[in-house]
Amino acid sequence: MTVVANIGAWMYNAASGWLMTSLDASPLTVSLIQVASSLPMFLFALPAGALADIVDKRWFLIIAEILLTIVAAASAALVRLNLINPPLLLLFTFLLGVGAALTAPTWQSIVPQLVPRKDLATAVAANGRASSDPRA
Repeated sequence: MTVVANIGAWMYNAASGWLMTSLDASPLTVSLIQVASSLPMFLFALPAGALADIVDKRWFLIIAEILLTIVAAASAALVRLNLINPPLLLLFTFLLGVGAALTAPTWQSIVPQLVPRKDLATAVAANGRASSDPRA
């Protein structure tokens, strides 16, 4: 499941970089897509880990995924209607990165609840690999 979700995120990141080149081909602006995508993990991963320990994981993931779906749908609608511009593209990319950063620790922490104890080591290894950057 993690692999499928990550493929969608990686596709969005590649497409947003490509879209930015058609909106504003400035190297700085295009590189800001990668910043908007990566900065949330740097800023929010540690607090998100603490948050994952204190909230109900199930409800947190349900609410977060609904919000991420709304953000992604709004972004898609703006692109489809040709209303997207560089600042909006950067904003949506950042917001989706924030969602990924906030949910990553929670997804990692529920693995023991999803698999039998005897398969836990394999599941943790598979989930860790699935969560890593495909360029690694």
